[in-house]
Amino acid sequence: MKFFLHLLKIYEVKKTMISILLPLLVTINLFLLSKTNIELSWLFFSQLFSLLGTVLLSISFVLGSRSRFLEKIFGGLDKVIKLHHIIGGVSFVLLLNHPIFLALSVLPNFNLASRYIFFSADQIYNFGVMALATMTLLLIFTLIIKLPYDIWLKTHDFFGLVLLFASLHIFLITSDVSRYLPLRIWMMLVLAVGIYFYIFKVFLYKKFGPKYSYIVEKINEVGDVLEIYLKPENESIKYYPGQFAFINFDMNGLNETHPFSFSSSPDDFMIRFTIKIMGDYTLKLRQLSPGTKCLIWGSYGKLYYGFDGNKDVVCVAGGIGITPFVSLIRYEIKHIKPRKIYLFYSAKTEKSAIYHSDFIELESNLINFNYYPNFTCDKPQLSCQKLVENIGNLNNKLFYLCGPTKMMDNLSYQLQENGVKTKDIIFEDFSFKS
Repeated sequence: MKFFLHLLKIYEVKKTMISILLPLLVTINLFLLSKTNIELSWLFFSQLFSLLGTVLLSISFVLGSRSRFLEKIFGGLDKVIKLHHIIGGVSFVLLLNHPIFLALSVLPNFNLASRYIFFSADQIYNFGVMALATMTLLLIFTLIIKLPYDIWLKTHDFFGLVLLFASLHIFLITSDVSRYLPLRIWMMLVLAVGIYFYIFKVFLYKKFGPKYSYIVEKINEVGDVLEIYLKPENESIKYYPGQFAFINFDMNGLNETHPFSFSSSPDDFMIRFTIKIMGDYTLKLRQLSPGTKCLIWGSYGKLYYGFDGNKDVVCVAGGIGITPFVSLIRYEIKHIKPRKIYLFYSAKTEKSAIYHSDFIELESNLINFNYYPNFTCDKPQLSCQKLVENIGNLNNKLFYLCGPTKMMDNLSYQLQENGVKTKDIIFEDFSFKS
Protein backbone atom coordinates (compact mmCIF):
# COMPACT_ATOMS: atom_id res chain seq x y z
CA MET A 1 0.00 0.00 0.00
CA LYS A 2 2.79 2.40 0.95
CA PHE A 3 4.60 1.77 -2.32
CA PHE A 4 1.54 2.52 -4.48
CA LEU A 5 0.69 5.66 -2.49
CA HIS A 6 4.22 6.88 -3.11
CA LEU A 7 3.99 6.20 -6.85
CA LEU A 8 0.66 7.99 -6.99
CA LYS A 9 2.21 11.05 -5.38
CA ILE A 10 5.36 11.13 -7.47
CA TYR A 11 3.89 10.69 -10.90
CA GLU A 12 0.27 11.78 -10.38
CA VAL A 13 -0.77 8.73 -12.38
CA LYS A 14 -4.30 9.82 -13.25
CA LYS A 15 -3.15 13.06 -14.89
CA THR A 16 0.25 12.33 -16.38
CA MET A 17 0.66 8.65 -17.26
CA ILE A 18 -1.50 9.18 -20.33
CA SER A 19 1.58 10.72 -21.96
CA ILE A 20 3.29 7.32 -21.57
CA LEU A 21 0.30 5.06 -22.17
CA LEU A 22 -1.03 6.79 -25.29
CA PRO A 23 2.01 6.01 -27.53
CA LEU A 24 1.90 2.40 -26.31
CA LEU A 25 -1.82 2.09 -27.08
CA VAL A 26 -1.28 3.55 -30.58
CA THR A 27 1.52 1.03 -31.15
CA ILE A 28 -0.58 -1.92 -29.99
CA ASN A 29 -3.53 -0.91 -32.17
CA LEU A 30 -1.42 -0.42 -35.29
CA PHE A 31 0.34 -3.72 -34.63
CA LEU A 32 -3.00 -5.55 -34.40
CA LEU A 33 -4.29 -3.82 -37.55
CA SER A 34 -1.19 -4.99 -39.42
CA LYS A 35 -2.20 -8.61 -38.82
CA THR A 36 -4.51 -10.44 -41.22
CA ASN A 37 -4.77 -13.28 -38.74
CA ILE A 38 -4.11 -12.81 -35.02
CA GLU A 39 -2.63 -15.90 -33.40
CA LEU A 40 -1.20 -15.68 -29.89
CA SER A 41 2.21 -17.30 -30.09
CA TRP A 42 5.87 -16.79 -29.18
CA LEU A 43 6.31 -14.94 -32.49
CA PHE A 44 3.31 -12.65 -31.84
CA PHE A 45 4.57 -11.54 -28.43
CA SER A 46 8.15 -11.29 -29.65
CA GLN A 47 7.09 -8.79 -32.34
CA LEU A 48 4.83 -6.86 -29.97
CA PHE A 49 7.52 -6.62 -27.26
CA SER A 50 10.02 -5.41 -29.85
CA LEU A 51 7.77 -2.53 -30.90
CA LEU A 52 6.73 -1.57 -27.36
CA GLY A 53 10.33 -1.75 -26.14
CA THR A 54 11.47 0.53 -28.96
CA VAL A 55 8.69 3.05 -28.24
CA LEU A 56 9.63 3.12 -24.54
CA LEU A 57 13.30 3.51 -25.45
CA SER A 58 12.45 6.62 -27.48
CA ILE A 59 10.30 7.95 -24.63
CA SER A 60 13.23 7.45 -22.22
CA PHE A 61 15.37 9.69 -24.45
CA VAL A 62 12.68 12.38 -24.28
CA LEU A 63 12.51 12.10 -20.49
CA GLY A 64 16.29 12.29 -20.15
CA SER A 65 16.61 15.49 -22.16
CA ARG A 66 16.05 18.00 -19.27
CA SER A 67 13.45 19.76 -21.43
CA ARG A 68 11.49 22.22 -19.32
CA PHE A 69 8.07 21.29 -20.68
CA LEU A 70 8.46 17.89 -18.98
CA GLU A 71 8.41 19.52 -15.53
CA LYS A 72 4.94 20.89 -16.22
CA ILE A 73 3.68 17.42 -17.13
CA PHE A 74 5.31 15.39 -14.37
CA GLY A 75 5.67 17.93 -11.56
CA GLY A 76 9.45 18.35 -11.33
CA LEU A 77 12.69 17.29 -12.96
CA ASP A 78 13.44 14.77 -10.19
CA LYS A 79 10.23 12.91 -11.06
CA VAL A 80 11.06 13.09 -14.77
CA ILE A 81 14.54 11.62 -14.28
CA LYS A 82 13.26 8.81 -12.05
CA LEU A 83 10.56 7.98 -14.61
CA HIS A 84 13.29 8.06 -17.28
CA HIS A 85 15.17 5.36 -15.36
CA ILE A 86 12.02 3.23 -14.89
CA ILE A 87 10.96 3.51 -18.53
CA GLY A 88 14.48 2.64 -19.66
CA GLY A 89 14.45 -0.48 -17.47
CA VAL A 90 11.06 -1.65 -18.76
CA SER A 91 12.22 -1.03 -22.32
CA PHE A 92 15.25 -3.24 -21.74
CA VAL A 93 13.13 -6.10 -20.36
CA LEU A 94 10.79 -5.97 -23.37
CA LEU A 95 13.64 -5.80 -25.88
CA LEU A 96 15.47 -8.64 -24.11
CA ASN A 97 12.41 -10.88 -24.50
CA HIS A 98 12.18 -10.15 -28.22
CA PRO A 99 15.07 -12.42 -29.34
CA ILE A 100 14.31 -14.98 -26.61
CA PHE A 101 10.71 -15.37 -27.77
CA LEU A 102 11.84 -15.44 -31.41
CA ALA A 103 14.23 -18.28 -30.58
CA LEU A 104 11.48 -20.16 -28.76
CA SER A 105 9.20 -19.79 -31.79
CA VAL A 106 11.57 -21.75 -34.07
CA LEU A 107 12.82 -24.44 -31.70
CA PRO A 108 13.98 -27.18 -32.08
CA ASN A 109 15.76 -25.53 -35.06
CA PHE A 110 18.79 -24.46 -32.98
CA ASN A 111 20.72 -23.04 -35.94
CA LEU A 112 17.90 -20.62 -36.74
CA ALA A 113 17.29 -19.83 -33.05
CA SER A 114 20.95 -18.90 -32.53
CA ARG A 115 20.70 -16.27 -35.29
CA TYR A 116 18.27 -14.29 -33.12
CA ILE A 117 20.55 -14.28 -30.06
CA PHE A 118 24.14 -14.43 -31.35
CA PHE A 119 26.06 -12.74 -34.16
CA SER A 120 25.75 -14.52 -37.50
CA ALA A 121 26.28 -13.97 -41.22
CA ASP A 122 22.94 -12.12 -41.44
CA GLN A 123 23.81 -8.43 -40.92
CA ILE A 124 20.19 -7.34 -40.49
CA TYR A 125 19.76 -9.61 -37.48
CA ASN A 126 23.19 -8.53 -36.23
CA PHE A 127 21.91 -4.95 -35.90
CA GLY A 128 19.31 -6.21 -33.42
CA VAL A 129 21.91 -8.24 -31.53
CA MET A 130 24.22 -5.20 -31.41
CA ALA A 131 21.42 -2.98 -30.08
CA LEU A 132 20.63 -5.36 -27.24
CA ALA A 133 24.28 -6.10 -26.46
CA THR A 134 25.11 -2.37 -26.29
CA MET A 135 22.11 -1.65 -24.06
CA THR A 136 22.98 -4.56 -21.75
CA LEU A 137 26.57 -3.39 -21.36
CA LEU A 138 25.55 0.21 -20.64
CA LEU A 139 22.94 -0.86 -18.09
CA ILE A 140 25.57 -2.97 -16.31
CA PHE A 141 27.69 0.17 -16.01
CA THR A 142 24.63 2.11 -14.82
CA LEU A 143 23.15 -0.30 -12.28
CA ILE A 144 25.84 -2.73 -11.17
CA ILE A 145 29.31 -1.24 -11.58
CA LYS A 146 29.74 1.89 -9.45
CA LEU A 147 31.56 4.22 -11.80
CA PRO A 148 32.72 7.74 -10.89
CA TYR A 149 29.98 10.23 -11.73
CA ASP A 150 31.81 11.87 -14.64
CA ILE A 151 32.54 8.50 -16.31
CA TRP A 152 29.01 7.26 -15.57
CA LEU A 153 27.62 10.38 -17.25
CA LYS A 154 29.76 9.87 -20.35
CA THR A 155 28.58 6.25 -20.76
CA HIS A 156 25.04 7.60 -21.25
CA ASP A 157 26.14 9.32 -24.44
CA PHE A 158 26.55 5.88 -26.03
CA PHE A 159 22.86 4.99 -25.58
CA GLY A 160 22.35 6.66 -28.94
CA LEU A 161 24.01 3.61 -30.52
CA VAL A 162 21.21 1.46 -29.14
CA LEU A 163 18.65 3.61 -30.94
CA LEU A 164 20.71 3.61 -34.13
CA PHE A 165 21.13 -0.19 -34.24
CA ALA A 166 17.47 -0.73 -33.31
CA SER A 167 16.34 1.61 -36.10
CA LEU A 168 18.46 -0.20 -38.70
CA HIS A 169 17.13 -3.56 -37.55
CA ILE A 170 13.47 -2.49 -37.56
CA PHE A 171 13.46 -0.83 -40.99
CA LEU A 172 15.69 -3.28 -42.86
CA ILE A 173 14.09 -6.53 -41.74
CA THR A 174 10.99 -7.95 -43.41
CA SER A 175 8.21 -7.61 -40.84
CA ASP A 176 4.85 -6.02 -40.09
CA VAL A 177 6.61 -2.64 -40.06
CA SER A 178 7.76 -3.08 -43.66
CA ARG A 179 4.41 -4.48 -44.84
CA TYR A 180 1.94 -2.11 -43.12
CA LEU A 181 2.50 1.55 -44.01
CA PRO A 182 0.68 3.18 -41.01
CA LEU A 183 2.79 1.14 -38.58
CA ARG A 184 5.94 1.99 -40.54
CA ILE A 185 5.17 5.72 -40.48
CA TRP A 186 4.37 5.57 -36.75
CA MET A 187 7.62 3.80 -35.88
CA MET A 188 9.59 6.25 -38.04
CA LEU A 189 7.98 9.13 -36.15
CA VAL A 190 8.67 7.53 -32.75
CA LEU A 191 12.31 6.85 -33.56
CA ALA A 192 12.78 10.32 -35.08
CA VAL A 193 11.52 11.88 -31.82
CA GLY A 194 13.91 9.72 -29.77
CA ILE A 195 16.86 10.56 -32.02
CA TYR A 196 16.06 14.29 -31.90
CA PHE A 197 15.99 14.40 -28.09
CA TYR A 198 19.17 12.28 -27.91
CA ILE A 199 20.97 14.76 -30.20
CA PHE A 200 19.58 17.69 -28.20
CA LYS A 201 20.76 16.32 -24.83
CA VAL A 202 24.21 15.13 -25.93
CA PHE A 203 25.21 17.73 -28.52
CA LEU A 204 22.93 20.79 -28.32
CA TYR A 205 21.90 21.24 -24.67
CA LYS A 206 25.23 22.66 -23.49
CA LYS A 207 25.23 25.17 -26.34
CA PHE A 208 21.56 26.11 -26.70
CA GLY A 209 20.07 25.12 -23.35
CA PRO A 210 19.03 27.73 -20.72
CA LYS A 211 22.65 28.80 -20.02
CA TYR A 212 24.09 31.70 -18.02
CA SER A 213 27.68 32.80 -17.32
CA TYR A 214 28.72 33.56 -13.74
CA ILE A 215 31.90 34.23 -11.75
CA VAL A 216 32.70 33.00 -8.25
CA GLU A 217 32.63 36.04 -5.94
CA LYS A 218 33.41 34.35 -2.62
CA ILE A 219 33.31 31.01 -0.80
CA ASN A 220 32.46 30.46 2.86
CA GLU A 221 33.23 27.13 4.51
CA VAL A 222 31.18 26.22 7.57
CA GLY A 223 32.11 22.76 8.84
CA ASP A 224 31.37 20.32 6.04
CA VAL A 225 29.26 22.85 4.11
CA LEU A 226 30.33 25.35 1.44
CA GLU A 227 28.50 28.56 0.59
CA ILE A 228 29.40 29.60 -2.95
CA TYR A 229 28.41 33.12 -4.02
CA LEU A 230 28.27 33.87 -7.75
CA LYS A 231 27.78 37.12 -9.66
CA PRO A 232 26.55 37.30 -13.26
CA GLU A 233 28.87 38.16 -16.14
CA ASN A 234 25.97 39.37 -18.26
CA GLU A 235 22.35 38.29 -17.98
CA SER A 236 21.17 36.96 -14.59
CA ILE A 237 19.40 33.64 -14.31
CA LYS A 238 15.69 33.84 -13.56
CA TYR A 239 14.49 31.46 -10.88
CA TYR A 240 11.80 30.92 -8.30
CA PRO A 241 12.72 30.43 -4.63
CA GLY A 242 13.34 26.77 -3.88
CA GLN A 243 14.52 25.87 -7.38
CA PHE A 244 17.84 24.36 -8.46
CA ALA A 245 20.22 24.55 -11.41
CA PHE A 246 23.02 22.54 -13.02
CA ILE A 247 26.50 24.03 -12.56
CA ASN A 248 29.74 23.53 -14.46
CA PHE A 249 32.87 25.24 -13.09
CA ASP A 250 35.70 26.19 -15.44
CA MET A 251 38.35 24.33 -13.48
CA ASN A 252 40.08 20.97 -13.85
CA GLY A 253 38.18 18.28 -11.97
CA LEU A 254 35.10 20.49 -11.63
CA ASN A 255 33.96 20.78 -15.24
CA GLU A 256 31.29 18.08 -14.98
CA THR A 257 27.71 19.26 -14.49
CA HIS A 258 25.93 18.77 -11.13
CA PRO A 259 22.56 19.95 -9.78
CA PHE A 260 22.48 22.21 -6.69
CA SER A 261 19.69 24.19 -5.00
CA PHE A 262 19.68 27.96 -4.72
CA SER A 263 19.93 29.13 -1.11
CA SER A 264 19.61 32.77 -2.16
CA SER A 265 16.43 34.70 -2.85
CA PRO A 266 15.53 35.81 -6.39
CA ASP A 267 15.63 39.33 -4.92
CA ASP A 268 19.41 39.04 -4.35
CA PHE A 269 21.89 40.31 -6.95
CA MET A 270 24.32 37.46 -6.31
CA ILE A 271 23.15 33.88 -6.26
CA ARG A 272 24.24 31.45 -3.59
CA PHE A 273 24.52 27.67 -3.51
CA THR A 274 24.90 25.87 -0.19
CA ILE A 275 26.63 22.54 -0.79
CA LYS A 276 27.45 19.76 1.64
CA ILE A 277 30.79 18.03 1.10
CA MET A 278 29.74 14.43 0.54
CA GLY A 279 32.00 12.94 -2.14
CA ASP A 280 34.93 13.43 -4.48
CA TYR A 281 33.33 16.18 -6.54
CA THR A 282 32.05 18.26 -3.63
CA LEU A 283 35.40 17.80 -1.88
CA LYS A 284 37.12 19.36 -4.92
CA LEU A 285 34.86 22.41 -4.59
CA ARG A 286 37.14 23.51 -1.75
CA GLN A 287 39.69 24.32 -4.46
CA LEU A 288 37.46 27.03 -5.92
CA SER A 289 38.70 30.57 -5.67
CA PRO A 290 37.16 33.99 -6.41
CA GLY A 291 37.28 34.74 -10.12
CA THR A 292 36.60 31.18 -11.27
CA LYS A 293 34.11 31.18 -14.12
CA CYS A 294 31.15 28.84 -14.32
CA LEU A 295 28.13 28.07 -16.47
CA ILE A 296 24.67 27.57 -15.00
CA TRP A 297 21.79 25.77 -16.73
CA GLY A 298 18.30 26.24 -15.37
CA SER A 299 16.30 26.92 -13.50
CA TYR A 300 14.47 23.70 -12.56
CA GLY A 301 12.24 22.40 -9.82
CA LYS A 302 8.66 22.71 -8.61
CA LEU A 303 9.14 22.90 -4.85
CA TYR A 304 7.77 26.45 -4.86
CA TYR A 305 4.33 25.33 -6.13
CA GLY A 306 1.62 26.91 -3.97
CA PHE A 307 4.11 28.56 -1.61
CA ASP A 308 2.98 32.04 -2.58
CA GLY A 309 -0.69 31.30 -1.82
CA ASN A 310 -2.71 31.87 1.33
CA LYS A 311 -2.71 28.33 2.73
CA ASP A 312 -0.62 27.67 5.83
CA VAL A 313 2.71 26.08 4.84
CA VAL A 314 4.51 23.27 6.70
CA CYS A 315 8.13 22.79 5.59
CA VAL A 316 10.05 19.69 6.69
CA ALA A 317 13.78 19.57 5.98
CA GLY A 318 16.37 16.93 6.72
CA GLY A 319 20.10 17.69 6.64
CA ILE A 320 21.20 19.61 3.54
CA GLY A 321 17.57 19.43 2.38
CA ILE A 322 17.20 22.72 4.23
CA THR A 323 18.76 24.58 1.27
CA PRO A 324 15.65 25.24 -0.86
CA PHE A 325 13.73 26.35 2.25
CA VAL A 326 16.42 28.95 2.96
CA SER A 327 15.67 30.39 -0.47
CA LEU A 328 11.90 30.23 0.06
CA ILE A 329 11.97 31.85 3.48
CA ARG A 330 14.47 34.55 2.47
CA TYR A 331 12.07 35.44 -0.34
CA GLU A 332 9.24 35.63 2.21
CA ILE A 333 10.96 38.52 4.03
CA LYS A 334 10.03 40.94 1.22
CA HIS A 335 6.88 39.14 0.06
CA ILE A 336 4.92 38.36 3.22
CA LYS A 337 1.65 36.50 2.70
CA PRO A 338 -1.34 36.34 5.08
CA ARG A 339 -0.63 32.79 6.26
CA LYS A 340 1.67 30.93 8.60
CA ILE A 341 4.92 29.12 7.79
CA TYR A 342 6.05 26.24 9.99
CA LEU A 343 9.62 25.02 9.47
CA PHE A 344 10.71 21.69 10.95
CA TYR A 345 14.45 21.19 10.56
CA SER A 346 15.92 17.78 11.37
CA ALA A 347 19.70 17.51 11.82
CA LYS A 348 22.01 15.30 13.83
CA THR A 349 23.26 18.07 16.10
CA GLU A 350 22.80 21.81 16.55
CA LYS A 351 26.33 22.31 15.22
CA SER A 352 25.49 20.48 11.99
CA ALA A 353 22.30 22.50 11.47
CA ILE A 354 23.43 25.15 9.01
CA TYR A 355 21.36 28.38 9.26
CA HIS A 356 19.94 27.33 12.64
CA SER A 357 20.82 30.70 14.21
CA ASP A 358 19.45 32.52 11.14
CA PHE A 359 16.09 30.82 11.56
CA ILE A 360 15.96 31.71 15.25
CA GLU A 361 16.52 35.36 14.32
CA LEU A 362 13.95 35.20 11.53
CA GLU A 363 11.38 33.76 13.91
CA SER A 364 11.69 36.97 15.96
CA ASN A 365 11.33 39.25 12.94
CA LEU A 366 8.83 37.38 10.72
CA ILE A 367 5.44 37.41 12.41
CA ASN A 368 4.12 34.50 10.34
CA PHE A 369 7.21 32.24 10.72
CA ASN A 370 7.51 29.43 13.28
CA TYR A 371 10.72 27.41 13.62
CA TYR A 372 11.02 23.92 15.16
CA PRO A 373 14.53 22.42 15.18
CA ASN A 374 14.81 18.68 15.79
CA PHE A 375 18.26 17.36 16.68
CA THR A 376 18.20 13.59 16.35
CA CYS A 377 21.16 13.07 18.68
CA ASP A 378 18.76 13.55 21.61
CA LYS A 379 15.29 13.42 20.00
CA PRO A 380 13.41 10.84 17.92
CA GLN A 381 13.02 11.24 14.17
CA LEU A 382 10.34 13.63 12.93
CA SER A 383 6.92 12.05 12.55
CA CYS A 384 3.42 13.13 11.63
CA GLN A 385 2.50 13.04 15.31
CA LYS A 386 5.32 15.50 16.04
CA LEU A 387 3.94 17.86 13.41
CA VAL A 388 0.43 17.67 14.86
CA GLU A 389 1.73 18.44 18.35
CA ASN A 390 3.12 21.75 17.10
CA ILE A 391 0.75 22.89 14.37
CA GLY A 392 -2.54 21.39 15.48
CA ASN A 393 -4.71 19.77 12.79
CA LEU A 394 -3.38 18.98 9.33
CA ASN A 395 -6.34 20.38 7.43
CA ASN A 396 -6.05 23.13 4.81
CA LYS A 397 -2.24 23.16 4.83
CA LEU A 398 0.46 22.54 2.24
CA PHE A 399 3.34 20.24 3.19
CA TYR A 400 6.79 20.65 1.62
CA LEU A 401 9.39 17.91 2.16
CA CYS A 402 13.08 17.91 1.26
CA GLY A 403 15.76 15.64 2.68
CA PRO A 404 16.77 11.97 2.68
CA THR A 405 14.49 9.83 0.51
CA LYS A 406 13.55 7.55 3.42
CA MET A 407 12.45 10.53 5.54
CA MET A 408 10.29 11.93 2.73
CA ASP A 409 8.75 8.53 1.97
CA ASN A 410 7.86 7.91 5.61
CA LEU A 411 6.39 11.35 6.24
CA SER A 412 4.48 11.38 2.96
CA TYR A 413 2.92 8.03 3.83
CA GLN A 414 2.06 9.14 7.39
CA LEU A 415 0.50 12.38 6.15
CA GLN A 416 -1.66 10.53 3.64
CA GLU A 417 -2.70 8.04 6.30
CA ASN A 418 -3.84 11.00 8.40
CA GLY A 419 -6.02 12.44 5.67
CA VAL A 420 -3.70 14.83 3.83
CA LYS A 421 -4.37 14.79 0.07
CA THR A 422 -1.49 13.81 -2.18
CA LYS A 423 -1.77 17.11 -4.09
CA ASP A 424 -1.04 18.95 -0.82
CA ILE A 425 2.29 17.14 -0.30
CA ILE A 426 5.07 18.65 -2.41
CA PHE A 427 8.57 17.21 -2.38
CA GLU A 428 11.68 16.88 -4.48
CA ASP A 429 14.27 14.13 -4.29
CA PHE A 430 17.77 15.37 -5.14
CA SER A 431 19.33 11.92 -5.04
CA PHE A 432 18.64 11.48 -8.77
CA LYS A 433 21.33 11.19 -11.43
CA SER A 434 20.69 12.77 -14.80
